[in-house]
Amino acid sequence: MVAPLQIAALLIPLIALARLRAAVMTGLHQVVRGTFPEMVLRPALFMLLVMTGHWALGWRLDGRSALALNLFAMAGSFLVGVLLLLRTVPPVVWRTAPEYLPLSWLRGALPLVLLAALQIINARVDVVMLGGMRGAVEVAIYNVVSQGAQLVSFVLVAATGAISPVVARLYARGEQQRLQRLVTRGSRAIFAASLPIGLLLMAFGEPFLGVFGEQYVGGYHALLVLVVGQLLNAAFGAVGVLLTMTSHSGLAAKGAALGVVANVLLNALLIPTYGIVGAAVASMLTLLLWNLLFAFFVQRSIGIRPTVFG
Repeated sequence: MVAPLQIAALLIPLIALARLRAAVMTGLHQVVRGTFPEMVLRPALFMLLVMTGHWALGWRLDGRSALALNLFAMAGSFLVGVLLLLRTVPPVVWRTAPEYLPLSWLRGALPLVLLAALQIINARVDVVMLGGMRGAVEVAIYNVVSQGAQLVSFVLVAATGAISPVVARLYARGEQQRLQRLVTRGSRAIFAASLPIGLLLMAFGEPFLGVFGEQYVGGYHALLVLVVGQLLNAAFGAVGVLLTMTSHSGLAAKGAALGVVANVLLNALLIPTYGIVGAAVASMLTLLLWNLLFAFFVQRSIGIRPTVFG
């Protein structure tokens, strides 16, 4: 019998190639078409397969079968993404002889790899430490609370993909004033669109958590803290993009490393006494520190003010 971990391992190359394909299409100014397969089609296919298997075929779904269905959904969306890529890339590209610069690519990729690893660690360290200090019950509640608060960041994630190529182009051309206008307007639009989502979660957080079970309502105060953190995150705009798209990935990695250290220390200090609320406060403060560092690096290195205040 195939273990769930083996099924999950098959997802890794598909996810990596899908992100590469999406990045290529974003660079070609096809943001919507580039993100559609993984952001829209994949979850839709997964839900369709789950509902068909459960209600139409009477399957009893478990973790293994859910991962298998997710793999099928990922494969289907990946094929659609490849077809979209083939239709997007100009024909002249396929006729052009490739040029390889492995050492240059490696130097540019290493800070990005480090940054991605630190982001993953930072996103999950609170869950791991909470599980070690307080047990599985609080981890389950905190996971739901954390995922709920992530709804606030949806606008920021979507906007980041849209403005990334524009930031790179304006910076390469030296159009500082246009870049500042883009960043200020983008940050204000992101915050304005994120604020209603945050307020809705604050107002209706208890019934929202109650959907998952009565015991999850106890995570409401942690949800409030995390929502505030996400709103602060939105107020700084796409500050990470301003570093990675302007050849300052090394600074981003340094800021992320400091953020991870702070996250671990804050969680170790707050979780034993305050549980999931302590983990939420640690995450909020870390997110604020992360953004403050990134904003400082952006203003010092490229002279752009990234926040909603312009």
